[in-house]
Amino acid sequence: MTLMEHLSEYDKDELKKMGQDLGLTLPGGENAQKWRERIAETLVTPEVVETRLVTLSDSQIALFERACEEMFIPERSEAKDKFAVEDTRCAFPEEVRDRESIDFEALLQEVREHPENAKEIADKLTEAILNMTKMYLSVPEEIAAVYREINTPEFQRRRHVSSWLKVCVDVCGKLYAVTPVSILARVYALKEPIDEEEVRRTLQRLPRDADGWTYDEAADRILCRDMDDTELQAILDSQGDREFCLPKLENMEDLSSGYYPFTLPAYERFRDFLKQYCGMKDWDADGYVGGLWDTLLKDENDREGDLQWLVDVTGTDQKVIALLAKLYENCMRDTPCIAYRGRTRAEAAQSPDALTVRPGDFHLDFETELPRIRIGRNEPCPCGSGKKYKKCCGR
Repeated sequence: MTLMEHLSEYDKDELKKMGQDLGLTLPGGENAQKWRERIAETLVTPEVVETRLVTLSDSQIALFERACEEMFIPERSEAKDKFAVEDTRCAFPEEVRDRESIDFEALLQEVREHPENAKEIADKLTEAILNMTKMYLSVPEEIAAVYREINTPEFQRRRHVSSWLKVCVDVCGKLYAVTPVSILARVYALKEPIDEEEVRRTLQRLPRDADGWTYDEAADRILCRDMDDTELQAILDSQGDREFCLPKLENMEDLSSGYYPFTLPAYERFRDFLKQYCGMKDWDADGYVGGLWDTLLKDENDREGDLQWLVDVTGTDQKVIALLAKLYENCMRDTPCIAYRGRTRAEAAQSPDALTVRPGDFHLDFETELPRIRIGRNEPCPCGSGKKYKKCCGR
């Protein structure tokens, strides 16, 4: 498909968002076709294509190159890479037009007639819905031609360095907020050697979002976002002269993408609690897990306020507050903290008393219309202790 054919499927709101992503200001008086022409003109500029693609990882650029040859449906295991490629605005999702439709009424009737086959029918329905969400990945002919023009060994070298440096910048922003270039170079070197001068040169041409990180050349450091002097000084004061704790190489991709908390045992148990005992759907549970992670990471936690929030969103009653407090405490212990420059609170050698959450210390409001949580006394305790609930948090 051509670029204009892809853009013809976008309405004005979508075109405006795309223009913002490309750094364009689209005048309100122009019609949608004018906007499409301006976006298309921008997207086939070699400098723009290079800038949009230079932070793609090896697996992501391989996906993009494959789509340059022909559009295809990525595997589920390639979903994260697919989204990253589409975010460049140089590749587009394309609907599968000949997929099989779902006869929901027939499936419901089948359940009524054969309830013993309900699980098999539910699996069939899930598979059908997943098939409905499948999309081709497509690169317009014009952009594919520009990529072939800029795809030189020099570009691939810049892309290789830039893609990993972007991950390092994201990770350092989450763990430190303020990162000297010397530390950024050490984080990069967890994967492969690099000198600080190459880091500085790459930072100068690394694309960034409008609300993203900034490079403070005068102080030779990266700030995770625009911040005034008061906020910056408050962060530095909280960190004091603590040393930077470098992340583990195997965790960096997940830290960069925001997936990291779901791989930590404490957060896994919290997520399971939300799903199994609170009846939350996956996406709701993921949202609350991510929200707690962001709060504890930034060290903005107010224990009573955090527990009240958890009570409100889970429907917890007084009988379950000990369990909820334990789950919260475990997450708090296992979360790296900006004030400790990437260390968890446990690693920062705080005293056990400073970490322990005591339910009796709080004055929480349990008036909620949500269904009350019920946990069987002989069920394994959701806190992860391995004991039965009645002999652990349910005592």
